[in-house]
Amino acid sequence: MEARTLALTPLANITMPSPSAPPPPPAPPRMPSGQRGSLAAGASGGLVVLLCLLTCFICRVWRRNRYYSKVQRTLDEEERAFQECALAFAPQAYFRRPKPSVHQHTPRRNPRP
Repeated sequence: MEARTLALTPLANITMPSPSAPPPPPAPPRMPSGQRGSLAAGASGGLVVLLCLLTCFICRVWRRNRYYSKVQRTLDEEERAFQECALAFAPQAYFRRPKPSVHQHTPRRNPRP
């Protein structure tokens, strides 16, 4: 019976906050020091991997651009040599005004009366 009376009687030492005051913010959870070290190690490892990937990408683009510039230079030299060869062996008549074709209609100079 004694346990029942203790359960039913209000406890006088519990204080209730006033309804007008906001409740205090919850305290942030405390992280153990071992987890802080592993979090820092994971973040630094991820940063190292990200930097390696970025470096590989930049080197790949640089190598590709260098290769394509060499290919373009070779094509330009080949085109220049072809133009020089074409100008050296082409007959000069090729560059003159072309003669009219036999099939083209040319007006007569002296029309018939």
